[in-house]
Amino acid sequence: MRRRPFLAVAAGLFAGCGSIGSPASERDGATVTPAPVPTDEATPDVGRQRFADEGCLTFDHRTHRTVCSHTQPPDASLRLTPDRAVAALAGDRLAEPVRFTLQWSATGSLSVFADSWYLLRKTDDGWDSVATATGQTPGHQLQPGERYYWLLDTVDRATNDRTEPVVTDLVPGRYALGVQTVGAASATYSECLALFDVVASG
Repeated sequence: MRRRPFLAVAAGLFAGCGSIGSPASERDGATVTPAPVPTDEATPDVGRQRFADEGCLTFDHRTHRTVCSHTQPPDASLRLTPDRAVAALAGDRLAEPVRFTLQWSATGSLSVFADSWYLLRKTDDGWDSVATATGQTPGHQLQPGERYYWLLDTVDRATNDRTEPVVTDLVPGRYALGVQTVGAASATYSECLALFDVVASG
């Protein structure tokens, strides 16, 4: 599993990421709300102090390495970063969605398995799956300097072709969003993780 042809298996490797967790909850009659428009401003360096005790976790051991935004320097060539470390619930819904930005600045292109994301929540016994996507579309190609986004919310929102929606129920706790990438130049499969907390407002 460590050495394989790059393009021949790129889409297939993470197509089974659904095994990492259980399917996202389905919603009847969900309201589709327009998503915030992504911009190219620098992603803030959030969570380094808050999540210092977590280290850099690994949830998918099929990958060569795991990169965690809270343990990497701001100028790292590959990082997945939330727009804030803490998200507030208003009742059973997020007051505002959380946007995750994948940044790529190394040599060559990067294949991003955008719809093979998985979301986990920390419990007393470890980390439990909250939601996962099955990965039905080919990898999205990023060139150096380009970005890709995931938008987490408790309601459906309209997104563009650079943003993958992540829709699920949430309760207060510590979460990790994971996505998968592979670099064309290095053929290195990476698990990219971003930690964040959900709290009850008020």
